Amino acid sequence: MTDTMLLNGKVIAVTGASSGIGRAIAENAAKAGAKVACCGRNREKLETVMGSLAGDGHGLFLFDSADLPGTEAMTTEIAKAMGPMSGMVHSAGTSATRLLRDTDYEASMKLFQINFMVFLALAKGACRRGRYAPGMSVVGISSIAGVSPDAGLSVYSASKAALNASIKALSKEYAPRGIRFNAICPSFVNTPMTDGFRAFLGEDAFKEKIEKNMPLGMIEADDIANAARFFLSDRSRRITGALLEITGGGGAFCSM
Repeated sequence: MTDTMLLNGKVIAVTGASSGIGRAIAENAAKAGAKVACCGRNREKLETVMGSLAGDGHGLFLFDSADLPGTEAMTTEIAKAMGPMSGMVHSAGTSATRLLRDTDYEASMKLFQINFMVFLALAKGACRRGRYAPGMSVVGISSIAGVSPDAGLSVYSASKAALNASIKALSKEYAPRGIRFNAICPSFVNTPMTDGFRAFLGEDAFKEKIEKNMPLGMIEADDIANAARFFLSDRSRRITGALLEITGGGGAFCSM
């Protein structure tokens, strides 16, 4: 029986591939047989990840989140170098935990650009004819904070809610072309990005929140990578516009 979770020969682009969830997704996809386009801003870290990937035919692509036209153009570079994309995962992102009184407008605009506008630029480029393979799957790494926000995450939650809404809209816009859009909305994931919320709450309060809200334990990057692989694979070929919540068995609460 053919394993429909395999990604043999598929070109999969992953942003934020240099660390955390993005790296786990890149490594998972490579093990499943994909040719991975590792995208990010730090060449040294990306080269380290490239060296850890199973198989061959992978590529490294640098982009600056402040340059949206350049981000869109990167999809052309990927298609020219590696062939049409079968999948794209936007995992690059940032977080900020601030009360309203401490909100910094410039920093908030940068956060919104990385978490949301970069996704739109990538999707716009990837969905141009000649850059995508039939049945392409686009996956946004969102957050449960975009569904059920918590205190101190007004800007971060808004950026993820915008991502979620665009996933819903784009899934309808591109279904006639056979392109699917889905998002993964995790709660706390054991990556360095969680440190901001840990510092905001304090270590004791953070541990208490995890124990109370996540009876299945802290979510690992590999858990998100497995979900992403499902959305990238043919096994999810009839699924689009979905927001998959991964909460560790608890109710909806914020994540990083």
